[in-house]
Amino acid sequence: MPLAERMLDTHHQMQGVARDYATGASGEITVATMHAHARYILPGPIANFVQDFPLVRLRLRQGSRADVIRWLSCGEADFSLSSVPEGAFSDLQFHHCYDVHRVVLTPKGHPLTNCKRLTLEDLVQYPIITYDHLLQVWEVAGHELERRGLRPNFVLSAVDADIMKTYVRSGLGIGIISNIAYDSEMDADLEALDARHLFWTAPVQVGVRRHDKLSPHALHLVGLFAPAVQRALQLGGRSLTT
Repeated sequence: MPLAERMLDTHHQMQGVARDYATGASGEITVATMHAHARYILPGPIANFVQDFPLVRLRLRQGSRADVIRWLSCGEADFSLSSVPEGAFSDLQFHHCYDVHRVVLTPKGHPLTNCKRLTLEDLVQYPIITYDHLLQVWEVAGHELERRGLRPNFVLSAVDADIMKTYVRSGLGIGIISNIAYDSEMDADLEALDARHLFWTAPVQVGVRRHDKLSPHALHLVGLFAPAVQRALQLGGRSLTT
């Protein structure tokens, strides 16, 4: 049975490649991802891909980590790009792509910019703007914060870092965002202070279905933002995280 399955899998792959050549490199690729990666990581690679394969239709499905994994597992996406929620996913395989950590965003000249190493005590002195899902992290640490006499003031939560940056600029509070959402040129009026020692670092991974093979076009797209993952998938190598 395993040998027969591999033979059938190879047969389907050959049919897919033949269709690609017959149709002039056309087809469709669906990528399941989260907003931050769609907004800050994928625009450049996708622009290059469209130049190389103008007939291939691309679709981005954006949602939470749980949404992304569900879409991939159900076959509604060719591959995923996201951090992976806790749990076992026997039908999926993940390859490490890059890490995301947190930065504290302030206007230029803010008092926090004088801190050599930020602490929670420093942060809670100011109104805080952050992601919706980070509120749960603060809730988990609530007892420890209370024990230390710390009461954070969350004035705004959102899913879009650009919106949070707008309100930081307006003086509403300080922002806690992903480092990939900060651009030193586009956000030259803001300071991004390293906070990876205060919050966890999230590994971002490319996910695929364990027994499926990506099309040549999907592999090409992966290679535009994660060449090492592309090589691992082409060689059929084992992932670092399963």
